[in-house]
Amino acid sequence: MAPLFIAAFISLLMTGFFCFSITRTLSHVSPENRDLKPYIVWLLLIPGSNWIWNFVVATKLSSSLKKELLARDFDVTQRPTFMQGMLYASISLISVIPSVMIRMSAKTPEEMICATKGSPDNVAMAIETIGILQIILFLTYWSKISWYKNVLEKDEQKEYEDK
Repeated sequence: MAPLFIAAFISLLMTGFFCFSITRTLSHVSPENRDLKPYIVWLLLIPGSNWIWNFVVATKLSSSLKKELLARDFDVTQRPTFMQGMLYASISLISVIPSVMIRMSAKTPEEMICATKGSPDNVAMAIETIGILQIILFLTYWSKISWYKNVLEKDEQKEYEDK
């Protein structure tokens, strides 16, 4: 049981740092260009609701960044961070399906443990692959958000130095 709590704590901690990163990025977006209030991002910490909220954050963050970049006269043709965010949100939602199916088929905690241990090798391999893909997409999305935060910070520094 201890490894489960440790994994949950690490996941919560990583999500907290992720939310902080998004909040910092949104702090460089002027209020009139924000489609998402920075503090609302922290709803990603609520287990269960984050599967849907990831889609909202991905959409609103992307549109906020695009508006801000256009307002600063950047040449923007695509939606910044949108594809990475949607891929991450989608795989996060897909990753829940196997555990929901196992929980629905089990009536007691003992049956759930047996169902998990007794799953065929190809199902276990698919679950592991989805998990690895989810981590890769999470890190890719996070790095893209950080990249745009740095772009906005450098632009602000350049404006400050020009004055």
